[in-house]
Amino acid sequence: MACSCGTGCLCRCCMKCFLVVMVAALAQCKTVTYNLSVDRVPASPDRYPVIAIRVSGDNYDWEEDRPFPGPTIRAKLGDTLEVTLHNKFETETTSLHFHGLHMKNNPWMDGVADVTQCPIAPMTTFTYTFNVTETGTFWYHAHSGHQYSAGFLGAVVIDYPTPKEDPVRQQFPYTYDQTIILQEWFHEDENSLHYNYRGPYNAFSRRRNWQGSENIFQPNYPWKAHSLLMNGRGDYNCAAINETKKCFNRNPCGSGEQCIRERQPLLRDCRTESYPLDEFKCGGKYARFRLINGAGNVPFKLWIDNHDLIIVARDGIETKPLTVQYIIIPVGQRIDFMVVCNKYQFPLKKYMIYATIAVGYLPEGADNPPILDFVAAHLTYPPGVGEIHPPAFLPAEDPTRTEGSDETFEYKLEPLVETMSPPADERIILLGGEVYSMLPGEPLEEWTINGITHTMPKFAILPHLYLAHASTINECLSNHGVGPMGNERRTNILHLEHGKTYEFILLGVSGQQHPWHLHGYYMDFIAAGRLNRSTDFESLGVDECGFDRPGSVKQSVIDSFPDYKEPAKVLSRGDTFTVPRYGYSIFRVKMDNQGPWLFHCHVGWHLGMGMAMIFSVEKNGSYPGIVEPTVDFPAYMSMALGRRGRDGPFPPISGTSEPLGSAAISSLRGSPILSAFFISSLVSILFAVQQYMK
Repeated sequence: MACSCGTGCLCRCCMKCFLVVMVAALAQCKTVTYNLSVDRVPASPDRYPVIAIRVSGDNYDWEEDRPFPGPTIRAKLGDTLEVTLHNKFETETTSLHFHGLHMKNNPWMDGVADVTQCPIAPMTTFTYTFNVTETGTFWYHAHSGHQYSAGFLGAVVIDYPTPKEDPVRQQFPYTYDQTIILQEWFHEDENSLHYNYRGPYNAFSRRRNWQGSENIFQPNYPWKAHSLLMNGRGDYNCAAINETKKCFNRNPCGSGEQCIRERQPLLRDCRTESYPLDEFKCGGKYARFRLINGAGNVPFKLWIDNHDLIIVARDGIETKPLTVQYIIIPVGQRIDFMVVCNKYQFPLKKYMIYATIAVGYLPEGADNPPILDFVAAHLTYPPGVGEIHPPAFLPAEDPTRTEGSDETFEYKLEPLVETMSPPADERIILLGGEVYSMLPGEPLEEWTINGITHTMPKFAILPHLYLAHASTINECLSNHGVGPMGNERRTNILHLEHGKTYEFILLGVSGQQHPWHLHGYYMDFIAAGRLNRSTDFESLGVDECGFDRPGSVKQSVIDSFPDYKEPAKVLSRGDTFTVPRYGYSIFRVKMDNQGPWLFHCHVGWHLGMGMAMIFSVEKNGSYPGIVEPTVDFPAYMSMALGRRGRDGPFPPISGTSEPLGSAAISSLRGSPILSAFFISSLVSILFAVQQYMK
């Protein structure tokens, strides 16, 4: 009689099915390795010679004047990624963040210097090892200082195990799969721009206050870049250098100019000829484009002449197809779109791809005088020959140039499968804003969340807890007192309980839009919009220009938002999002990934001046469910090594009786030691099953 699995007997047919399934699963997943090296080299990404960061890798042909972006990292869902970073900076520490990958139960690999790791010392090496638990388009970049603005970045693409599992490919069987990374570019190094912006002595400029009675200090914000880059290549007009300034009139009172110098290069002559434009291919029915905004500050607008764009994914999450004529993408976001390849008329033509700054997103006055910079490429049809099709309009003539002020556009990118967000256990209100100081010797502008200007912990939280055996997380935090405008200067940390669902209302009390990013999670967005500056905010009097200074949002406005205790439709999902100028975004997150996860504005200048906080997802004040760190984890703490050495067990942490690795064994994520143990054990089991079947 044939034996069925439901009878409870251990039959050979069941064991054979089990064996086939497990072997197939193991065959699909593998370890994918990459080697990256970073250093600084002379280069001319936009024809103007500067010192830039070079990101190189094994078998990766980088160009002398295109030292970045780095090689694309590509793997499949379920793979283990091993990315070895060689820090060849002579005097700089660094770290590597994989933007959008959640590092499930493995926050050691999130790559945030001074939070999840101590930075990687100059001329040393560290390997990031983690399991891939998401699919889609992501990117990697430095998370130390402003290094990614100088070129330390690259794309990450995570595929489904088989093409049949990819819903985008099933609906749009594409022939080409291509990546575009957009950046703004400066001819001054990133550290000089940062210190010029923060002062403390008004960045070499002053203006009169609105009453005209005295000079006041003003931060010199680096709004106007010297050029724009597409995949590390731009076109700066060297013939236009005349020792003048690129300015905009940020404030209407007095002299509100904020400027970046244009000057003759110091290193060598500026390249006189333009670089050939990059070419992207369109063939078959569709071509897929993975668009990444890798800028430090500005949103971009991209379009392709004579072609519609079909948005199919946002931040790695498939969306309902949406056909548009152009795409606006905030800093840090990724948008995948399809192009219908239907221009096969003869003779073949090349079509212009343009990217400009999305001026509709900029604060009032930032487009005065108009920002007309653009970067371009070609869309070609096989075999890639033909003349350029005359574009319908040039970027300076763009009839929709001032459009894009709908800062809630991204919330229209609905998930492919309509979902409801469950009720939240708790609501948390976060108020993002800025404070100014007119005092000599103080930073001119600082950014805050709930009145706190974030400073990094005095000890990196994870290494200090687990290697130095601090008794509480609070031992790691910094506190630098209160600033002259009443803002607290300290580590801004929010303790959240693992397993709970929280609703966050993030309010923007600022004339700038802010692109936010949460490490380790996706967010369910349920509402977003603009508020009325005059009626929806409490007043704090007038500023130095005589305008009302908005304070907190009125309670009546908060009360008008949907009840957090009720289910809500998910408008969109993602890990990076925009809070409009004087606006809000409401999102819910189930906290199921333990660790200290950074939440911050992705404008580098704002992050550097405190617009960040740490979401510490804990169980009873610690992280008992995470995996052990790898043996070469960059702890750099002699007190930790002196106490136990690297070969001893990790002790219980902060009030839990469980050793650190116990929960990790059940999660089977992240640690190469645990992975090897699991695979070895599984092979032994399969061998025993095979013997039984004989």
